[in-house]
Amino acid sequence: MPATGHYQCLLFFSLLLASLHLAAAMIPALAPAPAADANATAHRILARFGFPQGLLPGNVVSHTLSHDEQFEVELSEPCYTWFSDLAYFEKTIRGRIAFGRITSLSGIQVRKYFIWVDIKRVVASKDGGSLVFTAGFLTERHPASEFQDVHRCEKRAEISSSGPGGGRAGVAVA
Repeated sequence: MPATGHYQCLLFFSLLLASLHLAAAMIPALAPAPAADANATAHRILARFGFPQGLLPGNVVSHTLSHDEQFEVELSEPCYTWFSDLAYFEKTIRGRIAFGRITSLSGIQVRKYFIWVDIKRVVASKDGGSLVFTAGFLTERHPASEFQDVHRCEKRAEISSSGPGGGRAGVAVA
């Protein structure tokens, strides 16, 4: 009868290996999304977590989202875009995302008056009507509608005291 015990043990380990293989196939891959779909997919992921799609610019080339909600977004190049303030996006943006909350954010700066501040956290209101941005001890609320459309990102920014408009001077990405 030792052969029967051997076969049972072999069957058990075969089933265990098959189960582990199936489970591994079901875990989402941490590999970047293909470049053709990365831009649209990254914006859909924002919406899935309760954020407007236009929070990221339109030049996403890849992104990853891990099971522990850590994310990394790769842009084609660092760039500027206008919301109510001028924003600068580094080539790589990182953070942690949960429904209605982005924390440990790096890679996004906003020009406030004459200085650039790092955005570290973004929180969406429960009704989805506004976003609260935190940069160190500064906190500012903006309507979510300001970020509904995906903005084109530029290598250069036009800066003036009046914001996006006439009489601006060019600033090159360093």
